[in-house]
Amino acid sequence: RWEGVPAKDLLGDSLGFRRPGYALSLAPGLEYVHKRNVITMQVGKAILRDRTRSVPDRILGSHGDAAFADYLWLASYSHRFAGRK
Repeated sequence: RWEGVPAKDLLGDSLGFRRPGYALSLAPGLEYVHKRNVITMQVGKAILRDRTRSVPDRILGSHGDAAFADYLWLASYSHRFAGRK
């Protein structure tokens, strides 16, 4: 799983406050399917973390702070209401 916040906006000004960076995690999981129901669970362990400099950080010559989680717990439930049985 790779997730994060970019340092620059795709559209518009990039001078707003943000804590850009990304984390790469290994996240094995389980999935249980019964009829129209699906339950998933994952536990991810961060293996790479990088706090990139934002546009204001580059202008001011600084490097902001950041905090990354060591583990990521994800769970989801979905139910299909229509369609093939």
